[in-house]
Amino acid sequence: MFDYKHSYAKPANLGGDPKLAKLLGTVSKMGVQIDSAKDKEVVLVIGSTGAGKSTFINYLAGRKMKLDTTQMDDAVVCDNPLAEIGHGMKSHTDRPQLYQEPGSSLILCDCPGFFDNRGLDVEVANAIGIQSLAKNSKLVKGIILIVDRASFLSGRGQTLELTIQSTLKFLGPNLGKNLDSVMMLISKVPNEKIKPFYKAIHDDASMLPLCSEILKRGNVGFYSPLDDLSPVDGVFNRGNLLSKINKFKGIHDSENTFNISVSPSAELEITGLMSLISSRVRSHLNKLEFEPLPELLKLAEILAGMRIDRVQTESEKMETMVIDQIKLFEFHDKGAEHLSNLKKIMPANYEKTIVQTLMRVQERLEKEKKIAAEAKKTKIELENSKTAINDLTGKQKSLQKDLESAKISQQEYEKQNKILQDQMTKTAAAYAATEKHMEVLKNELSDAKNEAVRTRDFMQQQLSEAERRADDRIKSLQSELERKREESSNSNGESIILIHPALLGGYPRFSPMGGLGCGPRFY
Repeated sequence: MFDYKHSYAKPANLGGDPKLAKLLGTVSKMGVQIDSAKDKEVVLVIGSTGAGKSTFINYLAGRKMKLDTTQMDDAVVCDNPLAEIGHGMKSHTDRPQLYQEPGSSLILCDCPGFFDNRGLDVEVANAIGIQSLAKNSKLVKGIILIVDRASFLSGRGQTLELTIQSTLKFLGPNLGKNLDSVMMLISKVPNEKIKPFYKAIHDDASMLPLCSEILKRGNVGFYSPLDDLSPVDGVFNRGNLLSKINKFKGIHDSENTFNISVSPSAELEITGLMSLISSRVRSHLNKLEFEPLPELLKLAEILAGMRIDRVQTESEKMETMVIDQIKLFEFHDKGAEHLSNLKKIMPANYEKTIVQTLMRVQERLEKEKKIAAEAKKTKIELENSKTAINDLTGKQKSLQKDLESAKISQQEYEKQNKILQDQMTKTAAAYAATEKHMEVLKNELSDAKNEAVRTRDFMQQQLSEAERRADDRIKSLQSELERKREESSNSNGESIILIHPALLGGYPRFSPMGGLGCGPRFY
C-alpha cells in the first residue's frame, strides 16, 4: 500500500496525458481529506443528488438552520455552514468531503451523490474517493442513507428503488453483518404526512428488504433540519440521531465490503484509464523516465482496488509487463544503476523482481570482471613468453657467434645450445597454451554477450507484441466507450443501472395505486 501522505504531495508530470493529469489532480485533492481520516472513525452520509446530505451534516453539527423563502423554491440554509449546501438537482459535491466540528470526535463524510449527473469523470472520481476513504480510515463507524420524500413520489418511486439498489450494491456481501450500523432518514416530509408515511413503510416494508431490516433495528425515520416536526413515532431530533450514531458498532471489514456502483460506461472509462496508465508506464520505462512512475502506479493501484473484473485483468497485464521491463534491465549497459534507482521508488510488489534482476546483473558483471582480469593476466603472460622467446633466440645467435670465433669448442656449443633449445621448447609450449587460453576467454566473453543479446532481443520481441496487443485493447475500449455514449444519448438520457444480485430474485416493485397522498403505494 502506498504512503498516501507522501504520494499525494507533488503530482508528477504525466507526459501530457490530460485525462491522467486530471484524475491525478482530483486524487491529490482527495488525498488531503483521506489523510485526515487516518486513525479516526468516520460516518458516511450517502444518498442521491439533492436528497440533502450537506444540509443534514450541518444540522448534525449543530448549525442553526433556517428557511430561505426568497429563492424560487424554498430552501434550507444556515449561517457559517460546516458543509456548503447546494440547491437543485445538480450535485454540489464532486468528491468525498470530510467534516469535523471543533471539539467533536465525530467525522462526517459527505459522499458524492449516487448516479451523479455530471459525467463519467466525476462518477469515476467519486467512486475512487469513497473506496480510498474506506481503505484508509481507522473505522467506518456507520452509514446514514438520506432519502427525500420526492424519491417515494416521483416516477412510481423509481428514484427510491434505484437508491436502494445502489445502497445494496454499495454495502456488498457483508450487508447482514452491518445493518446495525446503517440508518435510513427520510427528509422533506411535512408533519401531516409523517404518520401515513410511517404506517405505509411499516405495513409494506417487505417491498424493500433493506428498509425492513433497518426498521427492525429502529433505524428508519424522519428528520427536519428546522426541528419543526411533531415528536411522534419515527421522528428523530438531533439528540436522538447523535445517540443512535454513537451506538453504531462499525462496518465489518469496510476495506473489502464497499462495492462502489458505477455505470457500464464508467467501467469502460476506468478500464481505458488503466490501459492508458499501462501504456504510459511502458513508455516511461523505455525512455528511462522514472519520475512519473510512482504516481502512475498509485493511480493503477487505486483503480484496481475498485474490483472491476476488466480493470483487474488490465492491472494484472500491466504488472506482468512492468516485471518483464524490469528484467530487461539485466542487459542494459547501465542496468545496475537503473535498477537501483527503480528500487527506491517502485511499489513493494515489484521489489522482489528488481532485487533478483539486480543480483543477476551483479553476477554477470562480476563474471565479466573476472574474465577481464584473467584476460589481462593472460595477456601479460603472453608478453612475458614472447620476451623470453626473443631472449632465447638472441642467446642462440650469440652462442653461434662464439662458436664461429672459436671462443668455445664444438662440444661446449652443443651442450649450451641443447639447454637453450629445451628452454625454447618449453617457452613456446607455454606461449601456445597461454594463447589458446586467451582465445577461450575471448570466446567465453563473446558467447556470454551474444547470449545476453539473444535473450534481450527475444524479450524485446515479446514486449513489442504485448505492446501491440495493449494498443489494440485501448483502441477497442475507446470504440466501445463511444458506442456506449451513443447508446446513452439515444436513450433520452436514461441512466444505465447496475442491479444488485439480490434483486434478480424478483423483489416486488412499486404500484401506482393511491397511498401517501398522490404517491405510490407498496404492495
